[in-house]
Amino acid sequence: MKAYNMPFDTLKFANRMKAAGMEPKLAEEQAEAISEAMYDSLEAKLDNLVTKDFLKAEMASLRGEFKEDIANLRGEFKEDIANLRDELKGDIGNLKENFTSLKIEMERIEKRLGRLVVGTFSALTIIMGLMQHFHI
Repeated sequence: MKAYNMPFDTLKFANRMKAAGMEPKLAEEQAEAISEAMYDSLEAKLDNLVTKDFLKAEMASLRGEFKEDIANLRGEFKEDIANLRDELKGDIGNLKENFTSLKIEMERIEKRLGRLVVGTFSALTIIMGLMQHFHI
């Protein structure tokens, strides 16, 4: 049994028990048993305590793990950003192609409308000329 600084005076306890009428041998044995039980309980509690050095080592370990996790996340984020950038470039390229196709289609429609307008104007000119000729 380790010696801990614990305020339990076995002699004082045994003397009180003797003064109360307990047989001296029994009083001494009981004082010793209580003392051992208290020390065992204290020892079990102390075994569960940690030291400052242990806490410092654990904190250093956790700090290292945390830094590693952050570095991994940073790498994943960079990769995700690069992938998104590539996808965005592809989407922009598709939009440019679609815009070019739309521009070509609009030019084609514009030419066709131009021909329709000229044709309609020519037809109206002929109709107006016929109406004047026939005095309508």
